[in-house]
Amino acid sequence: MALSDNCTIYWKLEDLTDAVGSNSLTNTGMTGSVTGIIDNGYSGADGGDYLTSGDIGESSYANWSISLWWKPGTTYTGDVGYRYVWQIGDGASDRFQLITNGKDGTSGLVMYYTHGGGDNWTPLGDSSTTTTTWTSGNWYHIVCTYDGTNYKVYVNGSLETTEADSNMGWSNLATDDGLTFNTYGVTPATANGFNAVYDEIGVWTRDLSSTEVSELYNSGSPGTAQQYPFTTPTNIQLNIGDAWKTVDGLKINIGDVWKDVAGMQINIGDAWKTIF
Repeated sequence: MALSDNCTIYWKLEDLTDAVGSNSLTNTGMTGSVTGIIDNGYSGADGGDYLTSGDIGESSYANWSISLWWKPGTTYTGDVGYRYVWQIGDGASDRFQLITNGKDGTSGLVMYYTHGGGDNWTPLGDSSTTTTTWTSGNWYHIVCTYDGTNYKVYVNGSLETTEADSNMGWSNLATDDGLTFNTYGVTPATANGFNAVYDEIGVWTRDLSSTEVSELYNSGSPGTAQQYPFTTPTNIQLNIGDAWKTVDGLKINIGDVWKDVAGMQINIGDAWKTIF
């Protein structure tokens, strides 16, 4: 199965558009065109900056996966110890969320199912907290999957928690209120997010395999199929030592970020040529 199979949404976060369909994000307060893990991303503060998707048709997500890159920062306002990475559902009823159990990086990530709104929180299993703690300024690749029986959380390519739960399908949600990032609910709070950068958010209507999770995690390296549609540029040539060399998946390093050359331009004979 190709990594692009059943990928229903992919936000590269070069802008807010969906590379797969028409589920563009809405931005409240976040800053675009900051350095991401691949090209650019969006950065927000914890005082009410967030991204929302609107209705994504949750009823079709009996099984699901969500992948993103996340770089938490420092200096948090308020006394709220738990902070939201992402949430799906309505803050007034049922919702699923990936949060931290603290704002200082000493605890891992935990999946919660909130039923009936308010503070009726149910942690999903005794071992649902990931073992990886987080450090400000570092990038983390986070993937959550559900296969209809078990949900799993991967951090930086490694499976860190898995639990059996029959209620984790997004299709079980009472309303289609979509995804939010860096806060919670359809009327987001002002102090439950992160000072953080988000990049490369993908959503699937199936559970990704551990091999596919590894492929996504390793996508920050040059020569790999980095973004949707996860295909590597081919038949690119460079002249090295008076010989033309064909390079698959050529990338160049600009400001310590690997850039895909596809779509870039080079000047040849006073004419700009686009590299495909």
